[in-house]
Amino acid sequence: MRDLTIGSLAEFELALRAVAERHCVFRGEDATGYPLRPRVGRVEHAADVSPTEQQLLEEFKALAQPRLPITPTDDWEWLALAQRHGLATRLLDWTPNPLVAAFWAIQEPHRGGDRVLYVLDCDGMPTGPIRGASPFDVRAVTLYRPARIGPRLLAQCGAFTVHPDPTASFESAGLERWVLDHRTLTGLCLTVDGLGTSDEAVFLCDLDFVCRKLNWDWEIETLADGVPIARTGVTQGDAPPTPARREFHGSP
Repeated sequence: MRDLTIGSLAEFELALRAVAERHCVFRGEDATGYPLRPRVGRVEHAADVSPTEQQLLEEFKALAQPRLPITPTDDWEWLALAQRHGLATRLLDWTPNPLVAAFWAIQEPHRGGDRVLYVLDCDGMPTGPIRGASPFDVRAVTLYRPARIGPRLLAQCGAFTVHPDPTASFESAGLERWVLDHRTLTGLCLTVDGLGTSDEAVFLCDLDFVCRKLNWDWEIETLADGVPIARTGVTQGDAPPTPARREFHGSP
């Protein structure tokens, strides 16, 4: 996997230009130290997590179905819906929009610390859904673009990779890891806010996302003005705290 450090907005733009002609999807992480693997594979457990994961999905179906205006047609769609609402699954979230991925990578910018964008070239990858096959039967990491089930998938331009072994860190010849230097976060936040997170997208999403976006707008405005954020005591000149594991797109 190729690593690239992004130290300025100009370098970010150059990196995007370099992949503009490729068939890429993007994923944001809010810290640099985490293995790239699905949520259901991030804790220590038995080698085969499929029985536990499938049980979780069946329980989700039973609880969610009475609340849904449209019922998913198969386990591919059920997994996508469950993943989007935070259930531990074998899916990783991606988006074709690098600014949407950057938005999720730079959540809570007042915490400081470097962030990560993963860039995956999808050329040659198998794609789902696979006719007659369950997502639990795939033998290779598979790209899946689900039907637009619910406002979150619509607003976030969602795509997923389906992982046959969720406990294994994802590696691919087409995968790049861009480290966003913490010193450029404020400028990057302002750029992303101006270009990549429109009000239309926010209001198509749910209220959890609306509140997260409003908090984010407040934080980057405060940081841009150089005013300390009272709830944390962190200012632009402070050493960044050690980040806790967050669950964002694309952390789920």
